[in-house]
Amino acid sequence: MKRILIVGASLAGGRAVEALRQEGFDGEIILVGEEAYRPYERPPLSKAFMRSEVSEDSLYLQSDQFYDDNEVKLILGKRAVELHPRERMLVLNDGNRITYDSVLLCTGATPKKLEVPGNDLEGIFYLRSLDDAGCIRSEAGKAQRVVLVGSGFIVCELAASFIQMGLEVIIVGLQSALMKKAFGQDIGATFTEVHRSHGVQIHLEEHVTGFRGAGKVEQVITSSGKKLDCDFVVVGIGVTPACSWLASSGVKMSDGVLIDDYCRASVPGVFAAGDVARWFYPRVEKFVRVEHYDNAQNQGVAAARSILGKGESYSPVLFFWSDQYDLHIQYVGYAEDYQQIVLRGDKTSTSWCAFYISGDRLVATLAVNRPRELSVSRRIISRGIPVDPKQLADEQFELRSLLGSK
Repeated sequence: MKRILIVGASLAGGRAVEALRQEGFDGEIILVGEEAYRPYERPPLSKAFMRSEVSEDSLYLQSDQFYDDNEVKLILGKRAVELHPRERMLVLNDGNRITYDSVLLCTGATPKKLEVPGNDLEGIFYLRSLDDAGCIRSEAGKAQRVVLVGSGFIVCELAASFIQMGLEVIIVGLQSALMKKAFGQDIGATFTEVHRSHGVQIHLEEHVTGFRGAGKVEQVITSSGKKLDCDFVVVGIGVTPACSWLASSGVKMSDGVLIDDYCRASVPGVFAAGDVARWFYPRVEKFVRVEHYDNAQNQGVAAARSILGKGESYSPVLFFWSDQYDLHIQYVGYAEDYQQIVLRGDKTSTSWCAFYISGDRLVATLAVNRPRELSVSRRIISRGIPVDPKQLADEQFELRSLLGSK
């Protein structure tokens, strides 16, 4: 193999580059990115970077010198528009064509747009890229009130950041609780109250029907008829995998590029990783698409190894986190199907856990400012150790003792 092409200068793409060289691949590596920047970390965009607590330089995975030293060719500011697997060729938006021996698709996802009257007004933002974050941060610096549309992680993290920046924050969300999709109604309601306690105005089970303003957004109209004045808006209603450009490629897709647990797509020589990939997850025996940092970087590494013929079945215990106010929220596992949630500690406090249980197995744990319980939970889930709900709920019970069980 002489040339490996990575499409998407994302976290997954960046980690794949590093892994290829670490695994001893000495052929040509080309990394194509639509943005003008080398691979960087996105989680700080809604948190520390938004609050101007970290610099842009701190976001990058590696220095420019790293790519020079490792002979990685960066083609930035160019968008992939066609893939021809039979010819093993990629076409860019400037007409250039790049051939490859293997290609790794790491194009990520793009924000869903809110299609309502007035959505073309200035002052309506979507957060995905470094440029997006810079524009939003600049707007926030001269504003007093912001309306956030959505009820997921991006909206909640931005709400916390904007409150800390001294803004008045209003949330309009379709769900009956913030982060309900990830954590369920009861836990979501707890986080909803956390945001209310910090002064966020929250309007749930409502959707936006339009925006008003004289050239720039000044008001958000909701389904119940509310008219919410604002200086700017950030919409966070989910993302779509960035794979529409593959429509004529013959690569199978369904809510992302379909890959197996070795990151292999449906046609030879094509692999995928990160937010764009919908992969067969052996732990739950179904295809899933996971939009989190930890999965993107680990799957990028797994894909690199698979390209080199060193792959192993990718079946991790999934992990993600979110920082909101003084809460460090961590989650391990995959809890699409569970029978009960067992609490350990007072969920109205700043330190507690929620265990998601199916049968006698722990399938996921949510830990708020409790990294020790999270670490033990990861091992319990990985090993499939049976659990007793009463023991999990008992603060005096040492969870680590379960690790001695078979």
